[in-house]
Amino acid sequence: MTTKKALIIEDNKEIGEIYRLTIGILGYDCEQITNGKVALERLDAEIPDIIILDMNLPEVSGYYLYKKIRASPNYENVPVIISTANMLVARNLEDELHPQDRLLVKPVHPRALGDLVETLAKNRENALKPVENPTEPVSADDVLANTSPSETPKPPSGDEATAK
Repeated sequence: MTTKKALIIEDNKEIGEIYRLTIGILGYDCEQITNGKVALERLDAEIPDIIILDMNLPEVSGYYLYKKIRASPNYENVPVIISTANMLVARNLEDELHPQDRLLVKPVHPRALGDLVETLAKNRENALKPVENPTEPVSADDVLANTSPSETPKPPSGDEATAK
């Protein structure tokens, strides 16, 4: 089994260490970088399974790094967790987030970070799975057989049916 890799780009060493310990417990091999310029150079090396990115970094901003990551096809399937203490930055980033990325406002609780990393990892695994028989048609019975009773749509009642 291949070890999952996490790249933590956080200039505050104590916060970075909390992130490293939290993600390490989940089985990730973590690398912490505390400088935006070094992180920019590192992006050309091995591609991690997940990135934790602070927005306020020395030399090169986290925003610039995020734009570089999202512009690269090599990072298309790598989720990024953006971490910032600045609410204004957080609000401005909300509309720019890639669908698989998430925004965490500091202070970040380790449990929340761990849960988020696990969720993003599962989403990534599902997105990378090959589709079985992609050209084979799927019947409604197949869909319903793989749906729990609480997810099964209910037909409209008489009142709802006549209202339409």
